[in-house]
Amino acid sequence: MMKKKSVKLIAGVVVIFLLCGAYFGLKAYNQKTEEAEEEAAEGETVLEVDTSALTAVSFLIDGEEMSFTLQEDGTWQKDDDETFPVDGDALLSPLSELSELKALRTLTEIEDVSEYGFDDPQNLITLTDEDGEVTIVTIGDNNDSTGNDYLMLNEDETTVYTISTDLRDGFSDDIYDYAESEELPTLQASAITGISVETADGESYNLYLEDAVWMVSGVSEDTDITDEDAEAETAMSDEKVADTEAANTDEVTARELAAGVEANADEADTLTSTLAYLAYEDYLEHNCSDFSTYGLEEPAVTLTITYEEEAESDEDETATEASATGAESEEESETETEESVERIERTVTFLIGDTDSNGDYYVRLEGSAQVHTFSSDIVTTLLGYSAYDLIAEEEEETETEDATETEDATEADDDDAADAGTENADATEAETETETETETDEAAAAAEEIETGEAESETE
Repeated sequence: MMKKKSVKLIAGVVVIFLLCGAYFGLKAYNQKTEEAEEEAAEGETVLEVDTSALTAVSFLIDGEEMSFTLQEDGTWQKDDDETFPVDGDALLSPLSELSELKALRTLTEIEDVSEYGFDDPQNLITLTDEDGEVTIVTIGDNNDSTGNDYLMLNEDETTVYTISTDLRDGFSDDIYDYAESEELPTLQASAITGISVETADGESYNLYLEDAVWMVSGVSEDTDITDEDAEAETAMSDEKVADTEAANTDEVTARELAAGVEANADEADTLTSTLAYLAYEDYLEHNCSDFSTYGLEEPAVTLTITYEEEAESDEDETATEASATGAESEEESETETEESVERIERTVTFLIGDTDSNGDYYVRLEGSAQVHTFSSDIVTTLLGYSAYDLIAEEEEETETEDATETEDATEADDDDAADAGTENADATEAETETETETETDEAAAAAEEIETGEAESETE
């Protein structure tokens, strides 16, 4: 009986081990199946390109081939224009998709590749590496159902792949997205110390900091003062001048404005904030030969910005300190860097011309052959002011009136205090005289009583 029980127990243990083995085996199989399915979903790698080994690149922009060749100095050059300032990083960036290009589907036994749009491709990318090996990547139509692009490699018309749109989307349709632009200064609002705007019709304003106070000077077409006006006014009598100032304040203010008056600090902050981190909107030409096309031969607006930059120089000073406290003794070595900051004043001038179809303004840096655009928001803000709009006139008048009223009130209080003091002094003096007279009368009466008493005594 015991032998049968032992046999059954052993058989049960064996069955358990078999079941466990079957469980883990099935689990491993399922895991491998899932991994295979995931790998299939990710796609098959059909191309691997080392972009660092490329020596020539070409692709299409609006159906036109753009070709670039790597130079011995490590820079890239546009084949049909050696003056084009190629941005090497921007050029190679979209090609990073080719480092491991995966196909979502592979179609074989293709009879007519034109059915997939390869006779009029969306892009034709040709790559040459340092070994002279050429790789041709042709992007055909987009599949409306799946949203994926058709791809052909090295003109093999027997096989077509489907890929995501990432490769096609990585290429820009603007050649200047592959060009280096001239650098603009990084303008912080707090670093701007002057803004000058001059228009072609003669109006201008110049906003500048003077002893930490914003000042403005300028000319407005409505308030110009001629030399004859100035001479005529100078010849007037003082009384006549005063009358003229009251009746003709604008002309007098114009003369003062030409010399410079205090500006509205809030408006100055608005303008400096508008110009902070100034950047171009679009890049149009790198070597323009006809600025009149953009209205830049005779610009409508000349913008000059004055700003400060910090030039830092480091002076390393090494100091070694030794200290001992009780049982602790430690030597420390420190290197201290003292930064002496020198502020350098610089200016940058922009010539602003016509507007494009988006309302943005054509612009070029003075002395540069590049043409860009500025956002319409920037230019319209600048042109939204005249010199008079920037004067802190109302604030100055209010402060003057308040100061005058305060001064008058103070003088009145002082006068009242003086009058009160005088009255008190008079009252005190009168009271003193009265007391003195009373004391005199009392003394006279006492003397008279004494004399009367003495007389009576003699009579007795």
